[in-house]
Amino acid sequence: MLAVVSALVGYVFFAPNVKPLEKQAFVYLRPGDGFDKALNQLMEKDALVSPSTFVWAAQLVGLDKTIKPGRYHVKTGMSNFRLTRNLLKGYQTPVRITLPSEPTLERIVSRLSAQLALKSDELRAALEDSLVAHGVAPEFYAAFFFPDTYEFYWTTTAGELFQFFKRRQDEFWTSERLEKAASAKLTREQVIVLASIVEAETAQNAEKPTIAGVYLNRLRRGEKLRADPTVLFALGNPKVNRVLYKHLKIDSPYNTYKYRGLPPGPINAPGQASIDAVLNYEKHDFLFFCAKGDFSGFHNFARTYEEHKAFAKDYQTALDSLLESKDE
Repeated sequence: MLAVVSALVGYVFFAPNVKPLEKQAFVYLRPGDGFDKALNQLMEKDALVSPSTFVWAAQLVGLDKTIKPGRYHVKTGMSNFRLTRNLLKGYQTPVRITLPSEPTLERIVSRLSAQLALKSDELRAALEDSLVAHGVAPEFYAAFFFPDTYEFYWTTTAGELFQFFKRRQDEFWTSERLEKAASAKLTREQVIVLASIVEAETAQNAEKPTIAGVYLNRLRRGEKLRADPTVLFALGNPKVNRVLYKHLKIDSPYNTYKYRGLPPGPINAPGQASIDAVLNYEKHDFLFFCAKGDFSGFHNFARTYEEHKAFAKDYQTALDSLLESKDE
């Protein structure tokens, strides 16, 4: 009899009990949710071969009394043992979140809250409170969050998110990097502002130090930066093919065609490659650069305005030809 009972229990726990699933399925449990919530989601997905054996297994391990909040991946062929163990121990599946180089905290919050068990308004308020408490100026809120791909648990709290990104900042800003900033006669904040412009100018990491060198040459000569991305930021980042003279008239401290020096804050959250490009800027005598007409994403660099005009004309001709072909 004992052998029969043992065999039955073994079958209930270890036999596959999740049907073949055509797409990924997850169970989402918020704090306070009980076993019934998990069971209802599994039933709605028609995921179980035998719901009754799952309920029995859950009762045997006490899952009907204790269950952990989280995001749980339900996979084809899973046994009741794995299902109940995950839910009982909180073995949830992380969420992969990609943060691009966003210009505002609102957009960062939107991306995070869309994939975590956090309401956007509550998350934004909590992050703002933490940023203020740590002396981060509003203009630098977005830059606090390095663009990258991260893994977080669905139940990650706002406080845990802030502490994660704070550690990233603390680990990144080593004494060596701070010394390089001082050597370039830049504060940490100025490095971030310039890096945000470099970030917006090119996705090609190989030429970022060269572009950083161009802007530092202009700054040191007392010239205006004349950076198109800062104008677009001042305009609200409209989708335009090129910056026109009418755009340059906007009266904003971010319009570097109108005002000298760096803008008051970053125009996006610069990636680590862009920050390092400023800290390790290329020393040269280039003062101009223009996108290449092959649309490779790379640039031609020039020392004189005459040379730059020739490159710019080639690019504008190529762009006009491209736009005309799309209109046909």
